[in-house]
Formats: sequence, C-alpha cells, structure tokens
Amino acid sequence: EAFRFTDNMVFLPIHPRMDITQVRHIVYVVREYYGY
Repeated sequence: EAFRFTDNMVFLPIHPRMDITQVRHIVYVVREYYGY
C-alpha cells in the first residue's frame, strides 16, 4: 500500500488536470497514513 502513496506523490505534479476531489482524497489518505 505504501508504494501506491509514493506513486501518487510522484504522479501528482505531472498531472495538473487531476480532479480536485482525487487530490483531496490523496492528501487525506497520506495525512492519515503519516499521522499529521
């Protein structure tokens, strides 16, 4: 699972058209994962 997170972090900057809800979801998941 952790591999997918890194994948998303690498994928985000080069995909400006990504849906804002997807971005929010990724941010939420990453924050939960790292415990921010």
